[in-house]
Amino acid sequence: MPNIDAARFSSESMPLAHARVVATADPDDAAEQVGKIFCPHSLTPQGGSTRGFFAVHNSVPLQGYSLNSVAYGGEVDINPGRLEGFFLLQVPLHGSAEVDVGGKRVVSAPGRTATLLSPTRPTRMRWRDGCAQLILLLERSMLEARLSSLLCRDVDELVFDPEVALDGPAGCAIAQQLQQLCEMLEPGAKLEPGEGLEPAKNGVTLTTQTQVLMRESLVAFLLATQRHSYSALLNGEQRVDIAPCAVKRARDFLVANYAKSEILDEMVAHSGASLRTLQVGFRKHYGKTITGYLQDVRLEALRERLLTASGHFGVSDLMLEVGFGHFSRTAGAYRARFGEAPSTTLARCSRL
Repeated sequence: MPNIDAARFSSESMPLAHARVVATADPDDAAEQVGKIFCPHSLTPQGGSTRGFFAVHNSVPLQGYSLNSVAYGGEVDINPGRLEGFFLLQVPLHGSAEVDVGGKRVVSAPGRTATLLSPTRPTRMRWRDGCAQLILLLERSMLEARLSSLLCRDVDELVFDPEVALDGPAGCAIAQQLQQLCEMLEPGAKLEPGEGLEPAKNGVTLTTQTQVLMRESLVAFLLATQRHSYSALLNGEQRVDIAPCAVKRARDFLVANYAKSEILDEMVAHSGASLRTLQVGFRKHYGKTITGYLQDVRLEALRERLLTASGHFGVSDLMLEVGFGHFSRTAGAYRARFGEAPSTTLARCSRL
């Protein structure tokens, strides 16, 4: 990228120049305007003078994320503290920056090192003269929800290693994805409407579906390749005492639909796993076969109905209501579980 100076504010030298939102030589104005897009922060030119200072910020908001290009003239100290609501992937295009994140210092430079800022870690940066970066903002709630879905558990705090090696295969690939996204967002993108683009005021923009697909690709790649606080769980390096997603979906489906006659076929389709996989999962996580688990659910439902039934219902009626069809076998299972026959439960409660 060519050198950037204040005289080139309106030039096409920066990516996403058609989406310019900030262009100023006033540090206070820059802090206020950039803060509206990212978060409130202090911005302090170094050397005791604002001579040579400028700020340029181009930004394209997307579904759950945004792509930005930011440049500062002069050396500036930026102190946002904790970002709270978002993650920032900063890929340097020109110049360098020193970034302190949660006590770790990373020096970023084009083609060598990018930085990935986590919302719960305090951040402070020193951008050197003429530093420009391509910045991906990812909403925290969206990213943590995606990780939670992958792990089938709640996520307390996702923290990435802030250092991204751009000279390695993973870092090079993520930089290329951002560059591709940037090119797709340019007004002169060589794509026709219907190929991921739709008309917009400034030419074309990515369709909502394409925005989401690009976002999910970027998120999946970061979670898979960049070290973070849940990497061990995600990569299977650490054992987690939870049922896999498919087994939990199957269990929840049984509990909610236990009275259905064709429930096992529907459960398999709902879970997205094979019957064999679910059988192994139920034995491992619940200590029962699927039919054994279903029988327990139905027996509990039958007992609840027997305890609350009026005199208008017989035992067989209630067995059919909860999904049982073989009355004598069900009566034996009920006696084994609750220590009395279903008719005894019904008769005793009907006298109350």
